[in-house]
This record gives sequence, structure tokens and C-alpha cells, in this order.
Amino acid sequence: MARHLVMILGIALGFIGWGMLMDVSPVGSGPEAALGTVAWRHAARLTAFGPRVPGSAAHDRAQAYIVETLTALPGWWVQVQPFTVGVQRYVNVVAVWPEPAGTPAWLFSAHYDTVPGSPGALDNATGVGLLLALADYWSRHAPPTPVVLGFWDGEEAGLLGSTVYAHRYATGNAERIPRLIGHVSLEMVGWPRGTTCFHTFRYPWGLTSEAHPLAPAWLLRHVLRTARAAGLTPRFGDPYLSYPYQWAVRNVRIPFASDDAPFSRVGVPSIFVADASFARFYPAYHSPSDHIEEASVERLDRYARWLLQVVETPLGSTPDRDPAYWVFGSWVLSRAALGWDLVVLGILYGILAGTAPAHPVIRWGRLLVPLGLALWKPAEALALLVPATLLAGLGHLRTDPIVLRLLGVLPGLVYWSGPLLTFLAMFRFPGIRWTVEGLILTGLMLAWFLLLLRSRLL
Repeated sequence: MARHLVMILGIALGFIGWGMLMDVSPVGSGPEAALGTVAWRHAARLTAFGPRVPGSAAHDRAQAYIVETLTALPGWWVQVQPFTVGVQRYVNVVAVWPEPAGTPAWLFSAHYDTVPGSPGALDNATGVGLLLALADYWSRHAPPTPVVLGFWDGEEAGLLGSTVYAHRYATGNAERIPRLIGHVSLEMVGWPRGTTCFHTFRYPWGLTSEAHPLAPAWLLRHVLRTARAAGLTPRFGDPYLSYPYQWAVRNVRIPFASDDAPFSRVGVPSIFVADASFARFYPAYHSPSDHIEEASVERLDRYARWLLQVVETPLGSTPDRDPAYWVFGSWVLSRAALGWDLVVLGILYGILAGTAPAHPVIRWGRLLVPLGLALWKPAEALALLVPATLLAGLGHLRTDPIVLRLLGVLPGLVYWSGPLLTFLAMFRFPGIRWTVEGLILTGLMLAWFLLLLRSRLL
């Protein structure tokens, strides 16, 4: 019976995975088809100015170009917002599409400064170019909901512009800005060899030692769904390592942050998108090789159509701050779906783990440790239950112990992929740090794993 249950689980997971891979909508066409070209041209102009380091002539020309482009478009309220940090002057530029008071708005943003020595095509002229192209389109085709476009300064110096604006918004000092329903930050978009990856960090680098709210499930579901419809192939965190990525961003301090983090900290549901990930990182990042030739017009066009759909597509559910979810491919399991999956998979695991040959103390430990983990961290518990159920099923097989160990290698690697990849990533990104939360979770995982192995696997 146990062997049949394991086979049923494998077949079910296979069909789920097949469905995720097949659900990619074709690329459409429409009046917005030229937006990619418009965005690329804006990005090319910004890149031609040279490195846009705050205080430089190139930076001032880029700021003037953004302001002149926006003010020439009818319908937008444009404000230039200078601020000073230390002795350095920075300038945010904000454009608002006016709507009746009380109507919530989407915020889309991109930073326009660069590090010294880099022309900053994908980091981040393409993001700015997309926003300018959309501003032009919406000036001729009014968006169905209010839209705020933020062009931040000082991102490379530590998210300065977005932090200042988020504080003004939270304290009610952001003039004529409606309530924000959600925020999408654009970073390194338009790289044809990349994959559309959405990022959110519970412990973003350098902002605070406290945990930040992750992007809520409704926002992640909305951006993934609309990105698929626009012809992109979206993934959460990484095209290959999404499983360990999700473990790491919840429990480890990551040495990266983007302009979504300051807004997330003040309660605005936020996420950032990039064509770069840990497994497929943009090679010209922060280098003199970050030229406009690296950007694809076709890919920028897909991003433009995606952002249009973010605004035009009704939200599938009432926005809330649901932090417990797990993403498989481009599908988000949360709330009721997460709970039912935990129950169903937990029952299957309980049958296999509770009846496998072992001492009664070990059998009870196999049940109580994951139960406590599910109550504390339901999303991580669901992800760990998949390999743990397979490992528990191996205890029922009557075959050679060496064969059992070989069969347990793959689910064991999946089980440990989060801590293992975190440890290996420390060699490439020295800023990665364990948190107390991550250490406690790893300790519980170790206890659970050892209890699973106390059967015919040893």
C-alpha cells in the first residue's frame, strides 16, 4: 500500500509540474506593440550621457531629460523633489496621473543613477525608459486606475531616493499622492538571455536588523499571472533555484536590496523584478560593459505590455498581508490552498512515517517535529513535506540498504537545498549572513531529517 501511495504522489506531482510548464500564454499584439522601441530609445539616450553618478554633468542631463519628457506629456502632474544626504544633493522625480481622491494607485519605479564607470544601460536606463514609454502611452490612453511613476536618485548609494520618498508617503508628506495599492520596482530588465524573476527579501541587506514583510501572496500572484499573459516566462527568485531561493529569502540575510524594500518597510506591498537571478546573473552588472546593445527591444516590449496588464487586469482577490505562501513554477499556493495541501500531504506523510519500522519514540518524533514546524512556518513545512514524504516512503521498501540510500539521495538533496545553497552562496557573496530564525529552522530540519533516517535507510 505504501509503495502505491508513493507512486500516486509522484504521478500527481508530475502532472502539477507539467501543467506549470505548459501554462505560458502566447505573445499578443496591439496598439502598444511599439512601446519596446520607445523604451529602448529612451534608454539609449540616457546611456549616451555616460555614467550618471550624482553630482556629475551626466547625472544632471539625465535628470533634465526625464523632467522634460514628462512635462511635455499632457495629463501628468510632475514634481521634482531634491533632498540632501551629507553634502551630496540628490533629486527624485515623481509623476502622478490625477484621479478622484480616495482611489488607490499603482506605483512603478526605477532608479536613474549609476555606479562610477558604468553607462548603466540595464542598471537601470531600461527601467527608466520603460516608465517614460508608458507615461507617453497613458497620456494618450488614460489608465483605468491612478498611476504613480517614481524615478529615484541615490539607489546605488543605499536606496536613498526610495527611502526618502517612502518616508514622506508614510508620514503623509507626499503631496497629491493617493493611497498605494502596490509597488513594482524595475531593475535590470530587457536582457534577452535572462529570465523574468520577481524578488522579495525578508532580511534585505543594510536597512535594518528587523524582518521586513515579504511581498504578499496576492501581489505575487497578480504579477506572475499578468506576466504570463504578456508572453514572459516569470519565476519567483530564480529560474532553476526557486526552491532553495524561497527558503533563503525567508531565513537568511541577503547582501542585496532594491527600491521595493523601503516601501515594504512602511506597509506598501512591494516587489522588484529583474532579468537577473543568482543562477543567471547579468555579467555586465556595475561594469563599463553595461551598454545599450545588451538590451532587447522585443523583451522591453513584453515588459511594457506586462505593466499595462498589471494596471488593467482586475485583482483576483482582496489585497491583504498574507505572508504564508509557497511558489511552484509560477503558481502561488497560499491561504486555503496552502492549508489543504498541508493537510493532504501531511496525512500521506503521517501514514508513511507513522507506520515505517522504527522505535515508537522515533515514530512519534517524526510526527511531532513537522507538526510544530507547520504551525510555525507553514510555507516552509509544505515545501519540506514533499521530499520528507518520499524519504518516509523509502522506509517501507524491502530492498538492499545500498539501494535505499541511493534512492534517498535526490529527495535528501531537495530537502537540504535551502541551507546547502545558502552555505555555497557564501563563497560567492560574502555578505550572506545566517539569522537566528534561520538557525532555529535549520536545527528543526536536522532533527526531522535524522528521525527520518532512523529506519531502513541506515
